[in-house]
Amino acid sequence: MKKELKGNYSFEDYLEVFYMILDKKKMNRTSERYNILREIYEIEGHFSADLLYSKLKNKKYQVSKTTIYNTLNLLESFNLIEKHHFTDSYAQYERRNTMDSHDHIINLTTGEIIEFQHEGLQKIIKEIEKQYNIEVSHHSFTLFCYNNSQS
Repeated sequence: MKKELKGNYSFEDYLEVFYMILDKKKMNRTSERYNILREIYEIEGHFSADLLYSKLKNKKYQVSKTTIYNTLNLLESFNLIEKHHFTDSYAQYERRNTMDSHDHIINLTTGEIIEFQHEGLQKIIKEIEKQYNIEVSHHSFTLFCYNNSQS
């Protein structure tokens, strides 16, 4: 049985896919992985490994940073989360959601991450798919900007 995440999905859907992949790869279903996955699901938007670690520690979960990084790498390899390197600092992550394809604007002055959708970009992607006879599974488009100072 193949289950794919399509659209907005519940934590139970997310967990089912995660467990199916772990079982297929003969990896353990640990409480640490479950707690990390649960916390990721509860975070809206982007997060860092440090933020995830703080949230888990605040809830009194026993988890190491190594376990967090290993689980993030695992989730990324399973295409359940996306990893972004918006700046030279730390990586940012977000849950993958196939119904909410979006791109990013990074304000280099404030560090703010703005998510946006643009019909024109989607049109270009469709044209590229047609021209090269391919199906794009996902893409990444990021704009970097500074605040415009007005005197």
